[in-house]
Amino acid sequence: MAEQLKSPAEPEVDFVNLAKTIWARRMLVVKLTGIAAITGFILSILEPVRYTASTTLVQEITDPKITLNEARLSAISALASVAGVDLNGLTKAKMSPQTYSHILTSVPFRKELMNTKLNFGRTDTAITLYDYYTKRAKDHPLISFTIGLPSRIINALKREPGSENSQTIPHDIPQLTREEMNLNEILDKQVTLQILDDEYILIRCTLPEAYAAAQLTRRTGELLQHYLTEIQTEKARANLQFIQERNDEAKNNFLKIQEELAALPAGKEDLRLSAAYRLAENIYSELTRKLELSKIALREQTPVFKIIDPVTVPTGKSSPNRTKIAAIFSFFGFVLAMILILGKGFFEATKEKWNK
Repeated sequence: MAEQLKSPAEPEVDFVNLAKTIWARRMLVVKLTGIAAITGFILSILEPVRYTASTTLVQEITDPKITLNEARLSAISALASVAGVDLNGLTKAKMSPQTYSHILTSVPFRKELMNTKLNFGRTDTAITLYDYYTKRAKDHPLISFTIGLPSRIINALKREPGSENSQTIPHDIPQLTREEMNLNEILDKQVTLQILDDEYILIRCTLPEAYAAAQLTRRTGELLQHYLTEIQTEKARANLQFIQERNDEAKNNFLKIQEELAALPAGKEDLRLSAAYRLAENIYSELTRKLELSKIALREQTPVFKIIDPVTVPTGKSSPNRTKIAAIFSFFGFVLAMILILGKGFFEATKEKWNK
């Protein structure tokens, strides 16, 4: 009975012994935690400083005036279809959020970003993002032998015979060189896009310098608006181009017949030429009206973007967070010390029981 009453007190006795063991080896805890914190701080110093700039824009769709114009366009489309002009499908449609991400990661879009000129350092001379990462960044010894070392090793392992010559062969299909592929991987992490509430487009760009990050963010927003406009107005632009060409042909034919009719002697009338003139005039007039309808359709399809949060030069670095890194390393150092202390006690207790 006495043994049963003592058993609940055993965990308390074990906890006290555990606390005494940790206290007895407190210097090991302090040393490992301190070494880990110093290591994390040193690594955070070696990591390049980054600045992040952002902007938020939205495509304006819901507008009473636009809605009224779209209703008018539907009525015009019905009338235009009688004349043989297809204006169907030219009403505004909301772009899928996935389209933004696909545009951002497309090869043509990335190539334009790589060729964007930015101001790095305290100089007025702008260089492209491609030149910065392939020339200037490689010249920095810290980047070359720390961050750039893994990519250099991977590139050396991936290199294949004749791959250098294949990059110089012209292709009709867009192609990325090895350097551009490496830079493309960097842009995957440094240029991000997020859709908020299925409406707002948040763009973030991160670079080693604040002003360059702001420039890249602004350029990314401009390119995104351009690509979205090209996609949404593709059908309307093709239709406008077709009607413009037909209108030019009808105009030239009308002017030619008009000159021939004017060249007739006074008092002489050519019924065939007069009939051709009236027909050419009607065709030219009809195509002119169709051309104006197509211009209206193109204007209706052109998206309007409003910048909610304009780009500003970041005043503080976004990474590295040296305090956070040091705290994380300190935590792992403390955990390692606990494992060593408790593991040693458990090993000694197990060994003692084994010998008994």
